[in-house]
Amino acid sequence: MDTLYYREFIVLCDVLNYAEAADRLSLSESSLSRHIKAMESELGVQLFERTTRSIKLTSYGHIVLHYAKKIVELEGNCISSINAARQKEKNTIRVCTTYYIDDLLTCFRRKHNEVVIKNLRTDENIGTMLNMLRAGEADVAFIDEEIADDDLITETYTQDSYVAILPLNHPLAGRTRIGLKELANENFISFKARSKSDIKLISMCNEAGFTPNIVLNADVGSSIAEMVSRSLGVSILQKATLSKMNPKDVVMVDFEPPIILNIYLCYNKNIKPSSALLSFLEFIRNDWKPKV
Repeated sequence: MDTLYYREFIVLCDVLNYAEAADRLSLSESSLSRHIKAMESELGVQLFERTTRSIKLTSYGHIVLHYAKKIVELEGNCISSINAARQKEKNTIRVCTTYYIDDLLTCFRRKHNEVVIKNLRTDENIGTMLNMLRAGEADVAFIDEEIADDDLITETYTQDSYVAILPLNHPLAGRTRIGLKELANENFISFKARSKSDIKLISMCNEAGFTPNIVLNADVGSSIAEMVSRSLGVSILQKATLSKMNPKDVVMVDFEPPIILNIYLCYNKNIKPSSALLSFLEFIRNDWKPKV
């Protein structure tokens, strides 16, 4: 049964007058009468006792009134919950990234605490991130490859560089710059085997003319820095990301020639951005300068 009929029924029960109830509901008296008769027909009971001068609820009408109020209340609660969920969705930004942006997200939330940031896990797979953007499953992605895609807008976010991370007692720790090939005989600590960062480390070493001897793997850069500080090996990490970790008992040394890393942000140009995403993009463009 249409819940609108229950609303009309409640108003009629309140005033017990068809003309007055119809006026309150902005209905014709004949339409209201037709709706009440439709309710009685569907329920199989008489809801009102009618005389030429007045109406009053039957015993069945009292039962229906009790539940009609609950039905209308539940419908209102349902609509309120849906609207709240929609509003939360509008105020949520779904982010996926191959790059450290925790400082960006923290500063943005300080200014826009009404926005919820949902950081999506993608195992650093850029192909997965781009597919999520195309499908509308993510709102913005930060990636370390420039891509050409008619469906996506790509903007430069920042530029970083790779550095060698060495224990304090390492023979090269006092240098300001080294060639990557100077680490050819070192034991390396890398990220999780076959992860994007692990593959990148191996690729950089291969381009320098050697295969790195990887003796340990870790899930995050802070763990790698801890292992390096204990002289378990050396590693190659992103300079800005490592600096934000403020690792102890290690040295960062730049490479010569520099190994540059460009970071881009991407979003789908075919999907109308939410107000939250527009605020996020505006914050990045006008208020935020990544520390490098």
